[in-house]
Amino acid sequence: MKKHLVSALCIAGLMLTVKSASAALVTYTGLDVSQATPIGPNSAAAQASFLSAIGPVTTIDFETALPSGVGVSGGSIISGSSCGFALCGDNTTPGGSMYLSLYGGTATFSFSTPISAFGAYFSGTQLTESITFSDGSSQEVFIPNGGLSSGGMSFASWIDSGKFITSVTINTGTGADYCTNCDIIGVDDVLISAVPEPEIYAMLLAGLGLLGFMARRRKESAV
Repeated sequence: MKKHLVSALCIAGLMLTVKSASAALVTYTGLDVSQATPIGPNSAAAQASFLSAIGPVTTIDFETALPSGVGVSGGSIISGSSCGFALCGDNTTPGGSMYLSLYGGTATFSFSTPISAFGAYFSGTQLTESITFSDGSSQEVFIPNGGLSSGGMSFASWIDSGKFITSVTINTGTGADYCTNCDIIGVDDVLISAVPEPEIYAMLLAGLGLLGFMARRRKESAV
């Protein structure tokens, strides 16, 4: 049974751009309460702000096979909604039908090539959900919701410049402050931005340099 837990973010027409406690992490979120059809004005505006702040993106729309190097565990890729767009979520891809459905629990996206930005449309959001990942420390970005009776359509995203993220988890029912295994949401039109290759090479070179330094220190200590 759904608990009467309403996020402090469930204000009609809300669109936020927030810098978190982490200096590099910036979030873009937008909510359309009771949105009964795909993509409302506030969620669309949040997506536009996110896209204008990053470079090239890869879209995961679940209409075709997942992009190379991307994996998803948890949830079900389906078409059709069990109780309507605003309350249970549905597809948001124009001309499409498929989306990732979650009925409580989590879904984890994994990336063989690290990413530094992530965003998606979340439909049917009634209770507290979040996006979690690690950039060296645990990070959490909350997904705006429309409340228990209204539900809604939201876009939630983050940019973590200079970080190398290899997995992202959508949480719909875990933790002491969350509804436990009860909300039904749809996730669709996921946008990811890979870390540029020069930065990856720089990270690898830095790691090799550190290994070489440690090897020299061990050799010197042994003399």
